[in-house]
Amino acid sequence: MTLKFQSPRTAVSEIPALKRFKLNKLGRDFVVGDMHGCYSIFMKLLDHVQFDPTKDRVFCSGDLIDRGSENEECLRLLKNDWFAATLGNHEFFAIATMHRHPHADYWAYNDGYWAAPYVNQLFRHVRDKEPLLSDAAEFWYELYPLIKQMPMMITVTAKKRKKFHVMHAELDFEIFKPTDKLLLDAKFVRRAWSNEAFYGDGPDGMWRRSIFVNHVDKQVAEFST
Repeated sequence: MTLKFQSPRTAVSEIPALKRFKLNKLGRDFVVGDMHGCYSIFMKLLDHVQFDPTKDRVFCSGDLIDRGSENEECLRLLKNDWFAATLGNHEFFAIATMHRHPHADYWAYNDGYWAAPYVNQLFRHVRDKEPLLSDAAEFWYELYPLIKQMPMMITVTAKKRKKFHVMHAELDFEIFKPTDKLLLDAKFVRRAWSNEAFYGDGPDGMWRRSIFVNHVDKQVAEFST
């Protein structure tokens, strides 16, 4: 096994830009925010709304991990056809750590301590040729690939030919001025999500919050009914 120590730009280039979903003709679509390792609470909420995994779907805006105690269980939700999530800043911290990006230390500072035994053992395996323990192998071969498959943005076709978009934060609407057509363009989404701010404080797609309270909550409520 080889860990790739790559540049920040290479790390971002490997994150999928856009994942599209067709209209759900059979059931309901739910949109949820940061889960942060609270798998059991999430499953109780699904029971409360009588969620049917054969018909219904859940789209999450990212941050499946950290702060809670059921991080592995939250990541394994991504194996289900009824569940999808965009990349949040906490998942990006995991990628940054694997790429030795300047933001690598952010994961530990932001409650990524649950993964520290896995990460430390992985690096000792590469550096010192120590045997790879089962828990670290499980993280590297099963869980980390799930993180790397999380897209920057999800686009879902809703009723009446409408679409709604899910991402962890937002694009820079002043600079990039997205249109309905551009929001279906993976190249545009990648450029607007990453922005040059990424090489300072972080991508707009992970951090920007200028319109979230005023607009996005209302739009999600409208499209998910």
